[in-house]
Amino acid sequence: MPKITETHKYDDIIHLPYPFPGKKRKHPPMDILDRSKIFAPFAALKGHEDAIESKQMEYLEGET
Repeated sequence: MPKITETHKYDDIIHLPYPFPGKKRKHPPMDILDRSKIFAPFAALKGHEDAIESKQMEYLEGET
Protein backbone atom coordinates (compact mmCIF):
# COMPACT_ATOMS: atom_id res chain seq x y z
CA MET A 1 0.00 0.00 0.00
CA PRO A 2 1.49 3.38 -0.96
CA LYS A 3 2.23 5.79 1.82
CA ILE A 4 0.05 8.91 1.82
CA THR A 5 2.14 12.00 2.28
CA GLU A 6 1.00 15.52 3.02
CA THR A 7 1.73 18.02 0.29
CA HIS A 8 1.80 21.79 0.38
CA LYS A 9 2.25 22.18 -3.36
CA TYR A 10 -0.61 24.66 -3.82
CA ASP A 11 -0.58 26.49 -0.49
CA ASP A 12 0.35 29.76 -2.20
CA ILE A 13 -2.75 29.83 -4.43
CA ILE A 14 -5.42 27.80 -2.65
CA HIS A 15 -7.07 30.77 -0.89
CA LEU A 16 -6.83 33.33 -3.70
CA PRO A 17 -10.09 34.91 -4.87
CA TYR A 18 -11.77 33.92 -8.12
CA PRO A 19 -9.48 35.27 -10.87
CA PHE A 20 -12.24 36.83 -13.02
CA PRO A 21 -14.32 38.98 -10.64
CA GLY A 22 -16.33 40.70 -13.40
CA LYS A 23 -17.21 37.47 -15.19
CA LYS A 24 -20.56 35.93 -14.31
CA ARG A 25 -20.72 32.22 -13.69
CA LYS A 26 -23.05 30.15 -15.87
CA HIS A 27 -24.72 28.50 -12.88
CA PRO A 28 -25.12 29.47 -9.23
CA PRO A 29 -23.19 27.31 -6.75
CA MET A 30 -24.98 24.04 -6.00
CA ASP A 31 -26.28 23.38 -2.49
CA ILE A 32 -23.95 21.02 -0.60
CA LEU A 33 -26.73 18.44 0.02
CA ASP A 34 -27.65 18.32 -3.67
CA ARG A 35 -23.98 18.09 -4.60
CA SER A 36 -23.46 15.10 -2.32
CA LYS A 37 -26.19 13.17 -4.16
CA ILE A 38 -24.10 13.30 -7.33
CA PHE A 39 -21.32 11.32 -5.69
CA ALA A 40 -23.51 8.75 -3.95
CA PRO A 41 -22.52 5.14 -4.69
CA PHE A 42 -24.48 3.24 -7.29
CA ALA A 43 -24.54 -0.23 -8.81
CA ALA A 44 -22.85 0.14 -12.19
CA LEU A 45 -23.40 -3.53 -13.02
CA LYS A 46 -26.85 -4.63 -11.95
CA GLY A 47 -26.91 -8.26 -10.87
CA HIS A 48 -23.12 -8.47 -10.61
CA GLU A 49 -23.17 -9.05 -6.84
CA ASP A 50 -25.72 -11.85 -7.27
CA ALA A 51 -23.64 -13.50 -10.01
CA ILE A 52 -20.50 -13.40 -7.86
CA GLU A 53 -22.36 -14.83 -4.87
CA SER A 54 -23.83 -17.60 -7.03
CA LYS A 55 -20.40 -18.60 -8.37
CA GLN A 56 -18.96 -18.49 -4.86
CA MET A 57 -21.65 -20.85 -3.61
CA GLU A 58 -21.01 -23.24 -6.54
CA TYR A 59 -17.29 -23.20 -5.77
CA LEU A 60 -17.78 -23.79 -2.05
CA GLU A 61 -20.23 -26.64 -2.67
CA GLY A 62 -17.71 -28.28 -5.03
CA GLU A 63 -15.00 -28.28 -2.34
CA THR A 64 -16.88 -30.58 0.04
